[in-house]
Amino acid sequence: MNLSMLLRRLQGERKGMGSALRAPDSLQQVMNPSIVIPQSVQIEDVSFYNGTIDFDKMKADGRKGVIVRAGQRYWIDSQYKTNVTGAKAAGLLTGNYWFYDSRDTPQNQAKLWWNTVKGERLDLFAVPDLEDGYNGQYANKASYKAFITEFQSLSGLPNDKIVIYSGYYWWNEHVGNDSFFAKYRLWLPWYAAASVVKVPAPWTESTLEMWQYQQTPDLNWWNGTPEQFAAKFGGVSEPETGGTMLYGKVSATALNIRSGPGTSYPDVGDLVKDDMLEATENIGGWWHLSKINGVETPNNYYASSSYILTVDPPAEPATLSIFATIPVTLVIDGVEYTGKAENIELVKRA
Repeated sequence: MNLSMLLRRLQGERKGMGSALRAPDSLQQVMNPSIVIPQSVQIEDVSFYNGTIDFDKMKADGRKGVIVRAGQRYWIDSQYKTNVTGAKAAGLLTGNYWFYDSRDTPQNQAKLWWNTVKGERLDLFAVPDLEDGYNGQYANKASYKAFITEFQSLSGLPNDKIVIYSGYYWWNEHVGNDSFFAKYRLWLPWYAAASVVKVPAPWTESTLEMWQYQQTPDLNWWNGTPEQFAAKFGGVSEPETGGTMLYGKVSATALNIRSGPGTSYPDVGDLVKDDMLEATENIGGWWHLSKINGVETPNNYYASSSYILTVDPPAEPATLSIFATIPVTLVIDGVEYTGKAENIELVKRA
């Protein structure tokens, strides 16, 4: 561990994902059985604490996706970019999480989280990790709400792309049954048999996204079948290599610009017929736009390919080059000098 990482550790940086949650009481487990969910789609969550990760092996071991730690407080996870790139290269779907820290404002943390992840394609979901144990100034329900609201405002993500991570006992002690949070789904850690796992209100088994059943490594069961997972998130994630640019023009009279690849994402603008588009990729029938009529777009602009007519890339300007020898006459201090300039390239652009 280098000096910088040691200082971060001494200042309280932790990986999150259950590291701050207390163990459940065994008697209450027995007395309050709760969930039965499918156990066929496995997701892993990772952070810099994992060190170097073999994502190809992770995929070979049956994982369908990975949730990558983006950071905590004012620390960006030192392995975030490396982990996202490696996971996508292995064909794993990716999401991200931010370990909320009550010692800094929710707005500052939400902005840093978004600035850290906004350049990456979100295959799965973004996760506010709420299990804070620092008892800072911003350890209260209003701050947790502000944190999520600010991040959602910056990212433009719909409710179903944000999943809250928190434990049963922590949630009941620090937040409780509040309908504000019901519009998001829950990722629940509980390291015991499924038959004794309990879901805190306002959620129920039907609004449980994932169950984290094991630590080291952090393994999770997604609440659904492989077929349901594929229908919701698609198949493998393609590496973001830049690829071949797409070119097209709008064929509809008007076309919405969405903040993500689907109609569930907010409408953030409009296109009109014959607008010329450039895009970096096609995600499930949605062009990830990079330019509109030659003007660069924000990173989160998408449009449905159903209303885009593909066109050829713009042609490079034609040029005609002629090399010539040109006579030159210079007058310096009243003295005339003559000569010639050889191999001058004259370029005519069409």
